[in-house]
Amino acid sequence: FVAYCGDKCGFVKEGIIVKSASVSESKSWYETRGEFHTKESGYIPLPGDIIYFTNNASHMGIVIEYDEKTDHVITIEGNSGSSATEPYHKGSHVKKGSYVRTAFSISGYASPAYPDMVDELNGATNAEKIFNALVSQGYSEQAAAAVVGNLYREAGVDASGDIKLHSVNPSGSSVGIVQWTGGRKEAFLKYAEDAGEPWPDTGLGVQINYLLLELSSNQWLWTANGSEYGSDCNISLAEFKQLTDVEYATRVYCAMFERCHIKDAALPYRIEKARAAYASFGGK
Repeated sequence: FVAYCGDKCGFVKEGIIVKSASVSESKSWYETRGEFHTKESGYIPLPGDIIYFTNNASHMGIVIEYDEKTDHVITIEGNSGSSATEPYHKGSHVKKGSYVRTAFSISGYASPAYPDMVDELNGATNAEKIFNALVSQGYSEQAAAAVVGNLYREAGVDASGDIKLHSVNPSGSSVGIVQWTGGRKEAFLKYAEDAGEPWPDTGLGVQINYLLLELSSNQWLWTANGSEYGSDCNISLAEFKQLTDVEYATRVYCAMFERCHIKDAALPYRIEKARAAYASFGGK
């Protein structure tokens, strides 16, 4: 049930939720990623966390609420109810649960690295809206400007000189503000459809949230192409989000996320647009 819900949100494909029906396997997966917290640690679970019952049971569910006054965790769980019927779990169903946070049956909580998401956009242009959305999700103004500068190159500009919203390359193989292509394009198109805004009518908010999803999952990668930009570009997303040098941040983003050969990157243009974005939108 947990893996099914994660898959419906696109988190299994992005490597955020593990696809497993095994409680022990699932728990170990988060432990190796440093995303598991024992109940003894004092961790306070958040909505979206996964609760594990492995002390006198083998079960897991999804945290939907924490009641600070009563120290109770409210959950939603599949495969719950009677298990004595034939076939196995015939009497099971999805139900809501409530437990003391440190109950004996609970072993701990996993906190998957869910992507940043924005609910509303602020700004006069696509570029400013993207900049403000990234800053709202913890990106420094310099890092946000670096992303904007790169998107100017990827998507191109519309008649007003803004980042083109519904950009499609001449062959039709790449679409959107990131110019998603191949398997990434197919995943983006499905995400947009599931969000109720199928391409080519996909709005900027959906595109930004898919960009944030990719950034915080398995598309921030160090590759042979990226190494052409210099070994100093091989940093984590968390480190990138705190950068204060616009030019360096632009180079890092291109190396770790765009991953095009440096000879094809038009890096000076990306840096120029990033600097302009920082000058226009920063410090507000």
